[in-house]
Amino acid sequence: MSPYDSRLAISLEIHEAQVWADHVTACGRIDGDTLGATVERSDAFVMSALRAIDSFDVNRVVGLGVVSPATKADVERIVAFYRANERTRFRVELSPVARPAELPVWLEAADLQEDQQNVTKLFRLTCDVRHPVPDGQVQLLGLEHRRVVGELNAMAWGAGIAHTATVEWFGSTVGEQGFRHYGIFDQDRLISVGALAVRGTVGWVGFAASHPRYRGKGLRQKINEVRLAEARSLGCEVVHVEIEERYSQSAKLPFQRLYDRPSYSSQPLRRLDRDEPGAI
Repeated sequence: MSPYDSRLAISLEIHEAQVWADHVTACGRIDGDTLGATVERSDAFVMSALRAIDSFDVNRVVGLGVVSPATKADVERIVAFYRANERTRFRVELSPVARPAELPVWLEAADLQEDQQNVTKLFRLTCDVRHPVPDGQVQLLGLEHRRVVGELNAMAWGAGIAHTATVEWFGSTVGEQGFRHYGIFDQDRLISVGALAVRGTVGWVGFAASHPRYRGKGLRQKINEVRLAEARSLGCEVVHVEIEERYSQSAKLPFQRLYDRPSYSSQPLRRLDRDEPGAI
């Protein structure tokens, strides 16, 4: 990563940590806190866990070493946090601006292993958006769509709609302040969906999913057009997303590659193959 990107990288890492913490906090507002949501925020980084889902994709540490240099005590605190929440699968994601240089060594000394697959950070300046919003096809979703959004994501990500915790996880931010979800319907069936989270002048997009029968029809591209245009209308100067490195070169992505982000996991990480990018 070139030096002039450092300020942007710090901004995006801080923003992602805020959005992720807000998502897990929203899970805790589900009646009865069925997901067992726990978030620890600090000025330095965010730790989050769900006791109902022991997954690397949920139990994450974001922003470590970005605002201020991390310490060995921070690494010990992370391990203790997940042990206290009885999570065996968690990961720490490091950006190129994470400090100090010894941080990867400290993580490995704590029995965390570097994943073979990096996460790539992509970004786009919304002033480059030129697409008109498709009239009527992409809809802004509300609280009444929470269940179907969760079910579609759970299906697309391989958990299935019978996995109640996963459905609740994906649907938890629908209708929540700071999050906007967009969907396309075929009659009464939700067939594609994607989320936008705006904090200040920065937007984040994620949790995109399409029904398997409707893939390859350009539905995600249509939702991306709307999300980027909406982000611009809400005052965003930058929109960013995370995606698995192997998908980051897709010509379908309306984003620019910024940097790769290695992850350190509590045990070797095995990712499921997917038919198409699932991150955005």
